Amino acid sequence: MQQILEFLDYKMKTPIAYESFSESWFHYLFLVLMFLMMFLGVKYARKTTTKELKKTLLLLGLFMIVFEIYKQVIFTFEANDYQWYAFPFQFCSTPMYLFVLYGISKTNDLKGTYYLF
Repeated sequence: MQQILEFLDYKMKTPIAYESFSESWFHYLFLVLMFLMMFLGVKYARKTTTKELKKTLLLLGLFMIVFEIYKQVIFTFEANDYQWYAFPFQFCSTPMYLFVLYGISKTNDLKGTYYLF
């Protein structure tokens, strides 16, 4: 198990923000990927039914929870102690929980609230 965690805890060279492409390619790559995923997500969401959208958001929420668990394991393994600053109940983690709640909810009463958030 420790070998797997060491492999997953790979340290990359820290990219420098706002430098040349060779030094900050990581930032530029994810900026392009973010806009591409936003465009495709909006295009997909416009033509889906509520049932399909609920299923998609449920899967995305579960995907984010899996990576949150991975993050907690890596942070704890790295420091050999629990890192309280990475506690998963923070404001930035809210979409992860709301996606799952919306995906499993049976009613559409709060549909607008979830969409606006």
